Amino acid sequence: MVLVDNQGNTMYAEIPAKETDKLGPMIQVDRTYVIARFKVCNAKKNFKSVPGPYMLEFTCHTKISAATEQITGPKYIYNLTPFEKLPEFINNTKKFHDILGIITEINEPEWIPFSNQPNPSLRRDIRLTNGCGQEIKMAIWGSKATQFNLPEDPNMEDRPAIVLFTGCLVKYYQENFYVSGYSACHWYINPDILEAASLLNRTHGQYYKIKRSGIPIAEQSQPEPPPVADFLTLQEMEAIDPY
Repeated sequence: MVLVDNQGNTMYAEIPAKETDKLGPMIQVDRTYVIARFKVCNAKKNFKSVPGPYMLEFTCHTKISAATEQITGPKYIYNLTPFEKLPEFINNTKKFHDILGIITEINEPEWIPFSNQPNPSLRRDIRLTNGCGQEIKMAIWGSKATQFNLPEDPNMEDRPAIVLFTGCLVKYYQENFYVSGYSACHWYINPDILEAASLLNRTHGQYYKIKRSGIPIAEQSQPEPPPVADFLTLQEMEAIDPY
């Protein structure tokens, strides 16, 4: 998780797996807490959500209580990576990336089998544009694939759907790069941020009709997992996605 104080400073925090059931329900998004008895550690070298040399780690001794006054800090914590810079971070796991774009296409979730996994995974493909002619593919995986939804809003029918995605990685598959979102990925529809307002102004009133395709997940049957081979060739092992 990412924490922010009353001065706008951010820091990554982590709850160990053995303390998740106890401490996890005590923390809610957009709420202010007083947190004591935690550890300050060196930041992880990979999968950083925010920059900084340190991180917080909760322990069995950590105390969490609701604050009497709410912090009026930034609602969104992000550091945008421009579309044109994304190829520089293909398969780079040092940090997560945040992107902002206009949705042009949404596919229904679909089951994707993997030879190195016993069960298939859900994936939902989305296409985004930056309003300057550049498009990228966004793939949302697992339970996140079914959670993504554009709310019905009659007031938004004549304007683009702008989405801020945070916690993404850049991948490469079949000679094309794409942005991938797993459990760390979150999104915000039409966020109230300066970059979204600037993107909307760049459209000059142009309407982006969203293309929808695919079969609803309720009408799909989960495929049987492929048999796992006792031995893999070097080429097969290189093709396995470790993430």
